Amino acid sequence: MKANKDLTPIMIHSKGDHISMPKEFFKTPYGLITETNDKRIMYYLPWNDVVIAGTTEEALENPVIHPSPNPGKISEIIDNFKETFPNEEMKILS
Repeated sequence: MKANKDLTPIMIHSKGDHISMPKEFFKTPYGLITETNDKRIMYYLPWNDVVIAGTTEEALENPVIHPSPNPGKISEIIDNFKETFPNEEMKILS
């Protein structure tokens, strides 16, 4: 229940697809944001011993308890990695 029913929500539920990779190829402690071929945002975020790459862009009406990856989106992440890091071998952990 909202405290003020006249307020417009500023957050929405969303779903994204992500992969994790070993961090050896990532030479900075900072995240990296790149652009996909169709002008969306792709990010690379170092976290512990991995780098998480992906997007969060699909709006949902309700949260998903057990989301599953979209094979097409995973292919986009892989393609973006190859363009962004052309001299690096991609090792997907999950």
